[in-house]
Amino acid sequence: TRKPANANIHRSLIQDVEAYYQNENIRIVCNQSIGYACIEVLNVDNGCNIVTNIDTNNQQMTHVDIGSMGCGNYIISITTQTNVYYMGELSL
Repeated sequence: TRKPANANIHRSLIQDVEAYYQNENIRIVCNQSIGYACIEVLNVDNGCNIVTNIDTNNQQMTHVDIGSMGCGNYIISITTQTNVYYMGELSL
């Protein structure tokens, strides 16, 4: 039996981007360079949002202070310059 052409595709276990909550901040870590990226953090319950940009070629980690945005349900979206989109959710 022949294996499909894509049977041995290399897959990484390391995520390109990680985001986590710590001390009223969303910490964003880029595990590899993804170029320029736009980061948006939105509290969907009250409409507050913060937008920032990062050049992952020069900076692998950043944080977004959400202390003034209140409790609620958050959406974190990261869009790279090549239009790759990462999205996550957080409830506080």
